[in-house]
Amino acid sequence: MCIVVGHHASEEGRAALQHAHREAGLRGRPLVVVTGPGPVPPDARIPASADVVEIDMPDPADRVLRAAQDRDAELLVVGTRHRSAVGKFLLGSTAQRIVLEAACPVLVVKADPS
Repeated sequence: MCIVVGHHASEEGRAALQHAHREAGLRGRPLVVVTGPGPVPPDARIPASADVVEIDMPDPADRVLRAAQDRDAELLVVGTRHRSAVGKFLLGSTAQRIVLEAACPVLVVKADPS
């Protein structure tokens, strides 16, 4: 079992990574960081102990859900940002899909407003 976090280069992604790293430490579980195709930005601040998994799937929700299933995740952590009701309706929400489809608990993290 492990803690899986969906990472993207944003304030929300950094907040999710920070919370996932803390949870992994508290639970004594390995941290798995899921990224999309391509290089991880140098300022991503991914802990050296984390297992970085690059999954080449176009949909970020599919990437995170696949990694959680393949790794028997104990917890999934994702970042989110505020969106208008219209934006949610038209574009959907990656975090919402993950919450609804994940087989394990999901922690949804907002970026620090400061």
